[in-house]
Amino acid sequence: MHLCGEMLRHSFAAALVAPGNSLGDVDAGAVEDADAVLLFFDVPDENIPPFISREHVRAVLIEEDFERTAHYCMSARQMGHVDAIRFLTQSWACLDAFAQLPGLPTVRPREYADLLQLIDRLAEALGIAELPQWPLTRGRMAETYGGFASVDEAINQFIHMAAEADAAAAVVEEDVATLLGKLAEGYGVGARSVARHLEWPAELLLDGKPPHAAVDGTMDVTGPARVLTFGPYLHLPAGRWAAQFLFETGDNASSNRFMFDIVADGVVRFSTLGNMSESGRFAIASEFEVRRARDPVEFRTFLTEGAIEGFFRPIGIELQRMG
Repeated sequence: MHLCGEMLRHSFAAALVAPGNSLGDVDAGAVEDADAVLLFFDVPDENIPPFISREHVRAVLIEEDFERTAHYCMSARQMGHVDAIRFLTQSWACLDAFAQLPGLPTVRPREYADLLQLIDRLAEALGIAELPQWPLTRGRMAETYGGFASVDEAINQFIHMAAEADAAAAVVEEDVATLLGKLAEGYGVGARSVARHLEWPAELLLDGKPPHAAVDGTMDVTGPARVLTFGPYLHLPAGRWAAQFLFETGDNASSNRFMFDIVADGVVRFSTLGNMSESGRFAIASEFEVRRARDPVEFRTFLTEGAIEGFFRPIGIELQRMG
């Protein structure tokens, strides 16, 4: 973002570089008066992609590794690992709409060993390299940034806490590293690489019993009707999804009643009732729609009647993008 902004400022007399996660962030008058516009965002709402396309705003999708970005959020923004995961799935899901725009270039900065090569690629992606003033702009960029030995060195210089985040990643707890690695298999290195098949581990679900800690293994269902699990408040790109909620149950001789639902866009998109009458592993299959990637998705299980026996153990959630 820093490099893109500098290139525009060197190339145009009136360049606008501004945040744009929603149209409310965008000053329409400033956009009209500017020679060139560059918006930056990490969780854009559904109105930003059509605005970019309609107004012919210069755009490039910058992608970074999921795990590395999670460690950065944990260090620089002082987030716990679960909050970092929720934020990143929101960002990846929102940026998915940009990944679908035809012709939108993608740049992964760390794939470039040389900083000037990255600058050339960004200029090409933003259409600046085609301008007659580009040789002069490039010369100024080379004077300022040519001394960096690598892209990583420049990132550590210009991005607050980047070096500290990399150091923290080397000593992170094993269970956190495993969880991040599992999610990275699906969310990849950016919105354009989000897999069609995702798996959300059960440990991201929350126990319905206060203090609502993360689900940890088998749950005793003995007791009154209540919420068994909720969460995980992760995000999915807009579209239709098929899901399987995997769980294990047993010791239910008296046949316990339960309800399962899915909340997306703040409303219940799927709901079903069932009985816990047999022991074993089971899956609840469902289909649902996500319209607003900014809103979290929730999978909830309820015990609808009091139980005198039985256990329940969530195993995980498998998601498949449809269409």
